[in-house]
Amino acid sequence: MANEIMTASGIVEELDDLAFMRRRFKDAEEAETLDRVAAMEAIEFYFGHQWSDEIERQRRADGRPCFTLNKLPSIVRQVLNEELQNPPSIEIAPEGDGANDDTAEAQQGLAKHVELHSQAELAYSNAFTYMVLGGFASWRVCHDYIPRSFDQELYIKPIWNPFSVYWDPSALEPDKSDARFCFIALDLSADDFHQQYPDSELAGLKSFEGFGDRAPGWVSRDGCRVVEYYWIETEEGAIVRLTDGRVVFDDEIPDGARIALDDDGEPIRRKETRRVAYCAHSNGVEWIRKKEKLPTDEIPVVTVLGERLYIDGRFRVKGLVADLVEAQRMFNYNSSAIAETMALGAKANWLATVEQIEPFMDLWAQANSRNISVLPYHNIPGVNPPNKITTEPPIQGMSAARAQSESDLRSISGVYDATAQSPTMSPESGKAILARRWQTSTGSVNWTKHLATGVKRTADILLKYFPVIYDTGRVMRITGKDQQQKQIVVHAGRPETVPAYLPDGVQSVIDLSAGRYSSTVSINKNYDSMQQETVQMMLSLVEINPALAPVLADLIVSEMNFPNKKAFVDRLQRALPPGLQDQGKPNDPNQLAASNSQLMQQNQKLMAQVQQLSQMVQMKTVEGQSRERVEAMKLRAVQISAAARTDAERVKAQAAILTRAADQHFTAVHDHALADKAHIHDVMLSSHQRAIAPPPAPDQPTQ
Repeated sequence: MANEIMTASGIVEELDDLAFMRRRFKDAEEAETLDRVAAMEAIEFYFGHQWSDEIERQRRADGRPCFTLNKLPSIVRQVLNEELQNPPSIEIAPEGDGANDDTAEAQQGLAKHVELHSQAELAYSNAFTYMVLGGFASWRVCHDYIPRSFDQELYIKPIWNPFSVYWDPSALEPDKSDARFCFIALDLSADDFHQQYPDSELAGLKSFEGFGDRAPGWVSRDGCRVVEYYWIETEEGAIVRLTDGRVVFDDEIPDGARIALDDDGEPIRRKETRRVAYCAHSNGVEWIRKKEKLPTDEIPVVTVLGERLYIDGRFRVKGLVADLVEAQRMFNYNSSAIAETMALGAKANWLATVEQIEPFMDLWAQANSRNISVLPYHNIPGVNPPNKITTEPPIQGMSAARAQSESDLRSISGVYDATAQSPTMSPESGKAILARRWQTSTGSVNWTKHLATGVKRTADILLKYFPVIYDTGRVMRITGKDQQQKQIVVHAGRPETVPAYLPDGVQSVIDLSAGRYSSTVSINKNYDSMQQETVQMMLSLVEINPALAPVLADLIVSEMNFPNKKAFVDRLQRALPPGLQDQGKPNDPNQLAASNSQLMQQNQKLMAQVQQLSQMVQMKTVEGQSRERVEAMKLRAVQISAAARTDAERVKAQAAILTRAADQHFTAVHDHALADKAHIHDVMLSSHQRAIAPPPAPDQPTQ
């Protein structure tokens, strides 16, 4: 794709790759300048810089109080803590092309696995904080090799500096999914650059001063700017549907796969624009890390935005702090004014003539700073003695103004203090306090929703990365939808990489390349909170109807968290009436062990029968006998799979493998039998033809 731009004069100009990259960065930087300046001011204001430099300097020079009583952290922390209590949760659902619930649960478990082992809550929390404060923040999805392994793993990593990410200004979607390019910038000193990029053209220089003219704004005397440059290129292609339902580009058809045909016998295909994602590193002067194709067609950077409105031809964003600046300033001013007024109220103003106090000016100058018991004055006949002027400062009115400023902070933010109560009101009930807490929750839910948009974008990226990173058979431990740990084997269209004998505890084999799946994000209470509410609900039922206590005791205890909980649950379940006990889960450990032993013996017999069937195939036994034995084997595998579903899921997976093996052997037997039948048919046909052929004519005697 040509790197063409249109100049201000309307001329189309083609640039080289470096110049084109620098032009894109400049466009992104200029488009985001207003939002970045406003965000930096909001963050600095939140951090405590709440008086303008000029006013603060003047007040301090005059000896006037200049208080900063920062009420913003308590308001912002309520919003942040609301997200911690109700974190976004990724949910995966099947959508089509052979998708199923088991694979959807596996993909959802893999997403949870990536979040847990990469500590994604750090990335989410950092981004949420900066989004609430300044209006925007980001994190990234990356992959790397596991130490001492040839397998790779996915990670969700924070981008600690929200101002380091620059996006395509033409992107319209809030999650930036339609962006053509993205930058992650980092300003490095000369020493740091030399250490990280020793092979660079700049690394051998003691000073970067001469290169500043080649890339203005990128290289300075003491360091340079380095960017990770992500961009999308498009190319025309064609997609085809395979006989197994998968849809791929026509140059990515797997070996052995066949294209499906339509009703007219023509291949099912259509044109499709293919997106290809690339990444490179540059300092504006050179490419310090060459162009590299990414595993998927997505830019693996996620940005979350606060309130976003289209104003004067462009989108503007802001956080929560921007609307609270003036109310906080009024609170600071009123607090400083009250302190100043109270301090001046204790100081008396005196009405006197100059002649009366001039001889004792030093004492009178200290009248309001020292405790002087007697103030002498010069008595002048006909003139009243010095008179002390007292006024009552308007503290009550100023306190009301200060309280109004604090109320404005709460009403503007929509975050209320659940424990606050007016002194004129009677004590509130617990339900009233809970209602105010709910009011705070609903007032800040929009911020959590913005975060959920970014988490959904992360899930969409992960869904495309799963078949690429987890392509060969690998045992993974995931958390299922029931919050229970499970072991599964995953692969992406490569069943030959799955071991024939699955490790103990593996419950299923999942093909990540099959089917199409979609992601959603729910904002619910975390699992601990849900457990607590469940316990409270069941205890309330028992309180209403005590007769339910023996029936619900095991369920109530199972939702609690304390040491040795399982022993309590097992004992309570054994005390249940026979009709309420779980018949599919034997309580006797000896009985369970015997059942497992029996299943293992059955499995061994099944394996022996499959081996015998293989020998029968090699000996080319009669098709009828082979068919009966193969069908018996398949029926036996189904029976064992059904019997082991609850107690030995591993047997189920192995039975499935044996069933596939039996099918393969049956196909071989069938092919051999058909060949034998064809041979017998040819022999019989030849014999029949010889039998019905007329005898040859006798030789005529010669004369």
